[in-house]
Amino acid sequence: DLPSVDFHQYHSVILANVGSIQDKIAAALEKYVHEGGGLILFLGSKVDAVDYNKKLYRDGKGILPGLLKGIEGDPKHKQYWGMRPEAVDNPVMDYFRANKRNLSSLIVYEFFNVQVQRQTESARVLAFYNRENPAPAILEKVCGKGKVLLFTTSSDLSWNEMTVGEGPVDFVPLIQESVRYVCSGSMEPTTGAIGEVYT
Repeated sequence: DLPSVDFHQYHSVILANVGSIQDKIAAALEKYVHEGGGLILFLGSKVDAVDYNKKLYRDGKGILPGLLKGIEGDPKHKQYWGMRPEAVDNPVMDYFRANKRNLSSLIVYEFFNVQVQRQTESARVLAFYNRENPAPAILEKVCGKGKVLLFTTSSDLSWNEMTVGEGPVDFVPLIQESVRYVCSGSMEPTTGAIGEVYT
């Protein structure tokens, strides 16, 4: 029951294939992110692109990293694409470069095409799909003290095979590093000197 949830009690929030966003929830998520919360979004067949663009993108003023254009790929799941990290300074992609992984094991059949009007330090593409006409696979946006990561495919097997076969070799650390990254704006110290008081 999202309307009754206080997002601030969590370091990060993950929304996976959520159809539409209530106005109250959209406002609460934006406030949560700007105050240091981390948000990860996975898209999918249930997502109402018009609703997301209106409430979360808001002509570039919202927390969504880009404009959702429409679903692309192969609905028959015969043709697929892997991912390749973009050459940007980001802890999530740095992890894969350091471990000489290129995300090619992440097999994706369908995804939302997302338009980024102008890449900046606050809104940019972290990874593209390996295809003739590259399309964003993972995007980020820094909003206030918080961060948003947008995965343009689904989190389950409906649009990809990221969690089966060789996929988990990259998918598991990708999620771990993504959560770690978006939490970096809100994590409180977990260690301290003996006798130190936390309130």
